[in-house]
Amino acid sequence: MRIRDITERKLPRQLKDPSKEVMVSKNGKTIVIDKDKEKDYLDKGWGLAEAATPGATSAGAIASIASVPGAKRKVSKKGKYGAPEAPQIKNPDGTAKNALDVNKNIMGGKAIKR
Repeated sequence: MRIRDITERKLPRQLKDPSKEVMVSKNGKTIVIDKDKEKDYLDKGWGLAEAATPGATSAGAIASIASVPGAKRKVSKKGKYGAPEAPQIKNPDGTAKNALDVNKNIMGGKAIKR
């Protein structure tokens, strides 16, 4: 494959202006079409790929918490920047020990040195 072939390859159309274009999808394939052709595609079984309107909140903009009790609990160990500190074995200087030099592992057995 030559460099010219790569640069001349046609890329899929990108959604640039939501007021003039719309994304539709069918069977896992998503394409961008002009808004005036939207009704034709919807009649053929295509569905809207992105239905968020300007000013509305889309699902990606809403933060969710998986565990409410987990979110409300106090963090007992705090690291250097206030984030929770991971429980791990450390060297005397405060750095984490190499996993191959520790006798324990997360699966419960001894570490295997090959």
